[in-house]
Amino acid sequence: MSTLTMALVLLILHGCMWLAFSVAGATPRVDASGLAGPHASAVATALDELRGDGAPAAHGPNGPNGPNDPNAPAHTVRVQSAGERIVIAVDEPRVGWDPVWRAVRAAGVPAGQIDVLGRDGEPIPDFLRLNLGTILVAALASIALLGTAVPLIAARGRGTLRLLGTTPLPRSLMLLSRVPNRLALVLVSVSGVIGIAVLTRAMEPASLPRLLVSVCCALVLLFGFAALAASRASDPEASQGLLVGVCFALLASAGSVLPVTLLPEPLRIASGLLPGAWLVEPASADLAGTSPLLPVPAYWGLCLAAGLACFMLAARRFTWEPRPERARTHLIASDRPQEARP
Repeated sequence: MSTLTMALVLLILHGCMWLAFSVAGATPRVDASGLAGPHASAVATALDELRGDGAPAAHGPNGPNGPNDPNAPAHTVRVQSAGERIVIAVDEPRVGWDPVWRAVRAAGVPAGQIDVLGRDGEPIPDFLRLNLGTILVAALASIALLGTAVPLIAARGRGTLRLLGTTPLPRSLMLLSRVPNRLALVLVSVSGVIGIAVLTRAMEPASLPRLLVSVCCALVLLFGFAALAASRASDPEASQGLLVGVCFALLASAGSVLPVTLLPEPLRIASGLLPGAWLVEPASADLAGTSPLLPVPAYWGLCLAAGLACFMLAARRFTWEPRPERARTHLIASDRPQEARP
């Protein structure tokens, strides 16, 4: 649980923002008179079914719950077509538009083809959906860097690795042996995020195989970097502080502070090329239906190449002994004469 603290904090934070800005609010009247195209009939039918769930639909000024109906809710959300996309226009504050979004998804419209716009056409972010990839990467990075590298560094500092160094255990096998018992935490994290994505209708079931490939490539990069970080360090406290900073840097560069879809185009391009985006962009493409800056296979290649390079370098640099200066410090401290006790 301590390893997954960062991911749990992000989940609670973005979940509360989703509830506050998307779910909580007044029940809207839905004006679907602007629908057209192949999804029009299915979306209109799905919106009609919302009348029993607290989000009634209106298809005309004189129809049920229309603008001239005195029993209709006071707030209006317009659902209209824009080419192949569906636009949900929320022009009034404090409106719970999430049931409308889920109804459009239930009609078969992909999540990436639904735009939620506020006043002046500004996009309204769905904080939980857009950050599911970030939450997943936060869990994977914590497991690999904090739950794998730091214990290995602590074992070197205690001298445990020095004992293992007297055996014919290859260094590469030693590094790989740290991975299998962490895969249970990976499975729990991936299953939890996928469950949230399915319950909120953010993920298409057909995207699951590609998501699993993205997770495997992300693990290669993260465990490779963890092996490199643990190849020589012997101070667990300093290493933990450094690796926590690396986790925050990965998440911040990939949109944990502000969704990358809201960034200006130059910043969006710069963010999409950073290592954090190599991990988050492929995951978000399947968990939230977002459009990555580069093709998903390109991110796979970057993760695999960087991860394998880090692991090969770590296997070459790996040492069983603590750093010489640390060992010398302990030796000097142990050789100091003890003061006579009264």
